[in-house]
Amino acid sequence: MPQGSLPGGWVVPPADGTTSGVVAQRVQDLPRWLETELWEVELRGNVREGSTRLLAEEARLVRRIPQWNDAAAMKFGMACVARLQARAIGILEERGWHDVASKLRTAAPTESGAALDRIDTQGTEPAALVAGYLKEACLCVTYKVFGSLAFVVHVASIDPRLGWSGGPSERQLQAEWFRSELSL
Repeated sequence: MPQGSLPGGWVVPPADGTTSGVVAQRVQDLPRWLETELWEVELRGNVREGSTRLLAEEARLVRRIPQWNDAAAMKFGMACVARLQARAIGILEERGWHDVASKLRTAAPTESGAALDRIDTQGTEPAALVAGYLKEACLCVTYKVFGSLAFVVHVASIDPRLGWSGGPSERQLQAEWFRSELSL
């Protein structure tokens, strides 16, 4: 662990071969690996890029990112739910659920799950699917499991049954939130 302004000690992967490197994430990887703390790390030696992480020969903690705290996590969660809520409104309007869509327009993101109570989320038609995703996302905010929330909103955004395409991906939007809100 860092001591004052000094970085922590170098760590290496276990000698037993259970992993091929010390894992670190780039900003674009953060939504996949969210935890309650966020740290800046220094990597040394051979660093290999994976699709969702980096693997390094050695790494050490430099400093904790103080901007990532409970308030920031909640703000991140609300931004994710708000995007899903906006998409849900469009699907519900297209499927004739005008009254539910109207309630969603005025509901705070954390209250949008209650507006969907009339929709059976066990079905496979788009209104049921998006209602299920949105309810699940709201539960994630309630229980403050923001890594799960990021995943739920991402999965909703790529579900082909909902027909969303074009524009930046949800994962890109999530990573951009970290860049802009936390100045990473």
